[in-house]
Amino acid sequence: MQQKNKESALSVVDARIVRFVGRHRVMTLATADASAGGELWCCNLFYAYLAPGTLGFAGGAFVFTSPAETRHAAQFTAHGRVAASVVLESKVVGRLQGLQLQGTVHRADSSAEWLSAARSGYLKRFPFAAPMLSELWLLEVSNMKYTDNTLGFGTKLFWPERER
Repeated sequence: MQQKNKESALSVVDARIVRFVGRHRVMTLATADASAGGELWCCNLFYAYLAPGTLGFAGGAFVFTSPAETRHAAQFTAHGRVAASVVLESKVVGRLQGLQLQGTVHRADSSAEWLSAARSGYLKRFPFAAPMLSELWLLEVSNMKYTDNTLGFGTKLFWPERER
C-alpha cells in the first residue's frame, strides 16, 4: 500500500507549476535531427496546456500547432523527443521564473479523443486561430524542472519529484 501511495505522490504536478504554465502562452521548443550528431533547432510556439491526467498523460500535455513541413516538425516527427522552456523574464532577479521540460511529441490526430481534446484546448485559449489552424501536436511531458525565485533564490520544483 505504501508503494502505491508513493507512486501516486510522484504523479502529482505541483499546483505552482500548473499555475505558472497557465499564465504564459509561448514556449521555446528545441528539437534535434534524428541522425547521429544531428542538427539542432529551436522555435517559439503558442501553446495551450492540458491538465495533468488529461488523456492519460500524467504530467499533462502542451498543445501547439505547426505545419508538418517546418524544420522543427520534421525533426520531432523523425524521433519524437524534444525539450522546451517557458520563462518569465524580468530585470528583478527575485521575480525570475522558468520551466524546463522534456517530452515526446505526438500527432493529435492519432486518435479522435486526442484530436478533440487538443482542438478544444487550443481554440479555447486562442479562438482567433480557428480559421488558420494547421496540424495539431501534443507534447506529452516526461519531466519538468521549475525554477521560481519568488519562493527563494534558486528554488526548484521537479516533476516527477526527486528523491531527497
